[in-house]
Amino acid sequence: FLIMSQRKARIAVLGAGWWSQGWHLPHLSRHSEAEIVAIVEPNPHPRSAINELESTAALGERYGCPVFSSLADALASPLRLDGLLVCTSHARVAETAVCKNRRLHGWWRRPRRVLSALQVG
Repeated sequence: FLIMSQRKARIAVLGAGWWSQGWHLPHLSRHSEAEIVAIVEPNPHPRSAINELESTAALGERYGCPVFSSLADALASPLRLDGLLVCTSHARVAETAVCKNRRLHGWWRRPRRVLSALQVG
């Protein structure tokens, strides 16, 4: 169990849009009990109507972690992972059902009813 081992939780962030760049990644990077071990984003240059976003290459450099273009690629890598923070559109939430099969913890920022409909939550 994580609390007893006193190691940081190894978290991958799925999605590098406005919420991830503006909120989740900065806060997660400052959390003393978490480590960002991967960013998963298919678009190397995420866009937002709200503000300018960093490229995935810049994000990987900023947070010191690899960037993958798909969740399948991240899970196929030798990456050691405890959980997944899902910050994607509704259309991509279904691919995170793999969390159950891999015994990964998952945190979704989507409404519970969407997750229930997809049988992911």
